Amino acid sequence: MVRFRNNKIISMFICCTVLICCVSLFYTRNHVNQVPTRNRVKPMIRLPNIEKLVFDVNHKEILNKKVVCDFKQNDMFLINPAESLCSNSNCSLQMLFIVKSYVLNFGQREAIRRTWGGKTQLRSKTVFIIGYLDDIDYLVNLESAKHKDIVQLNEYDQYQNVVYKTIYALQWLSNINITVQFIHFVDDDRLVNPLNMYNVAIQNIKSTDLIMLGYMINRSETVRDKSWKTYISPEDYPFDFNRHISLEELSWQIKKL
Repeated sequence: MVRFRNNKIISMFICCTVLICCVSLFYTRNHVNQVPTRNRVKPMIRLPNIEKLVFDVNHKEILNKKVVCDFKQNDMFLINPAESLCSNSNCSLQMLFIVKSYVLNFGQREAIRRTWGGKTQLRSKTVFIIGYLDDIDYLVNLESAKHKDIVQLNEYDQYQNVVYKTIYALQWLSNINITVQFIHFVDDDRLVNPLNMYNVAIQNIKSTDLIMLGYMINRSETVRDKSWKTYISPEDYPFDFNRHISLEELSWQIKKL
């Protein structure tokens, strides 16, 4: 009798395990089908012109939401190479590369300078946007003095503040005295072919356009899990899906902003 009872318990356990596995497999298939894949990525999106974007950022009274900062020019940048970016005879560029970089990534910035971010077949410049960390000002100042390509923000360099590297970069671009045909935003872990990027921009952006060009993921789900670094609270963003352009690879044409 005891043996029969044990066999019955084992049989029930096996049945329950199989049922749980089936439910888990069904949920996983449905969930995966809802997650965007690279096949659903669109190659280009047209956004409102950059003049209006910068105007809206600078005039917070016309916005529905409070802006993330007040954009006080003197407090915004710890290091600003705008005046030494190029000589008066060489301030007309075909491409300006804005590289969002973590402040401690000295090696990655140097690798970019020695490869695609250095001398190219184009009239181009590369600028690195970084934040600050305590006790490394001396090293950052040495790097800036040597290369004159560091824009250091007055924001602590952590993932939660990465949005400032884009917003402040727009503000910085609106104040530099330079003529640029195209601007390319990129992270410091990317490899870029400048000539190919320029050709893509020439072929997709008309001379009268003020548009952004990049990759958009359709129906990307908003992250509500607080353990994820990309978590967004419902108070900050109440919608279930994002409609955004990937700023890891972003180009646009610029006029005087």
